[in-house]
Amino acid sequence: MKLIKYIFIILGLVLLIFLGKNLYYHYKEEKIIQQYIADMNIKRDDFNTTPEYFSAISDYLNSDFNTDVESWKHSDLLGRSFLRNSVLELLEIKEGVCGEGTRMMIRILHSLGYNASRLAFYDKEFGAAHALVSVLIGDSEIVVDTINFNKELHEIFRNNKINMKMINIIHYDDRFSEINKSKPSEFSKFFKEHYAIYSYESIPYVKFASKLGADKFIFNFSRPNKYISYLAESVYLIKAIVAFVLLILLLLLYYYLKRVSNRRESIQ
Repeated sequence: MKLIKYIFIILGLVLLIFLGKNLYYHYKEEKIIQQYIADMNIKRDDFNTTPEYFSAISDYLNSDFNTDVESWKHSDLLGRSFLRNSVLELLEIKEGVCGEGTRMMIRILHSLGYNASRLAFYDKEFGAAHALVSVLIGDSEIVVDTINFNKELHEIFRNNKINMKMINIIHYDDRFSEINKSKPSEFSKFFKEHYAIYSYESIPYVKFASKLGADKFIFNFSRPNKYISYLAESVYLIKAIVAFVLLILLLLLYYYLKRVSNRRESIQ
């Protein structure tokens, strides 16, 4: 039992160090995001509407990041890890496409006090085609485009205040096509031509299923809690929580083995 005890102590220390390291990086990341917001110098009062304000932040990200995949020096579009790069890493390499832009935008908006969540548009083969940001403002839920956007789609988002009610109508109300047959909106035409369905991606069900080898498509149409949305874009916080859970499980296993050992000794 002594050997097992030392093994558990070593494993516990490793997990504690891993936990502390990731909490530190998450704190550092928060500070750097706040500095990045200050450096952008984009003020809400300079815009007539909130969507215009968000578009200005999106434009800044697009100009600050290299979205030309062929010229990337630090990233690999096809070889990205499951959790993808953290915001800290993204701000160091300044390379990414819509997924990275969405992560940046969500963390920036959360730091500004907004409730933002990841949204994905899937194409007609149910492949993840584009990542965007859904922002909840009062009772309205608007959709914001980020970097590496399709220019036509981005212009539609800029010129029309796209909200989730519009997207829901396109997919789930059979009357929509009849009502809008004479004059469909730019957005509805573009969406129906390029995309098939949407899904909130804070909990990436499709990605999980794919990694497990399951040929299943699980789409989430319910907007996640803001804390889940925040956590999904916080790589270091995810790792810290995993380390904490493993630490608790390690302690429980140790005490279970200790009780079993004590019982055996008492019987003998």
